[in-house]
Amino acid sequence: MMQHRREKRKRMTKQQAEHMGLLPERRILYEVVRGLPGIPQSRSIDRRMGRVVDMWPYHFVVQWENADYKECFFYELLLGLEEERIKIIQ
Repeated sequence: MMQHRREKRKRMTKQQAEHMGLLPERRILYEVVRGLPGIPQSRSIDRRMGRVVDMWPYHFVVQWENADYKECFFYELLLGLEEERIKIIQ
């Protein structure tokens, strides 16, 4: 049985994310890289801005700017190792 890539890695914790600068009320930039593998011309990056509203032991909650909903993410996205990544703005 094949495991998902995130399951193979050790989970990043709230304390590690706080050490990197992620705190409640901080603004973040969420980026998703889309495209076909091996074809650079098909690559596009979708970006959304939001604010951290809550932090839990292994995930955090973001309220999106210009949107009426919240979304949860694992702290590993701060490492920027996959197609999805989160950058701390303020």
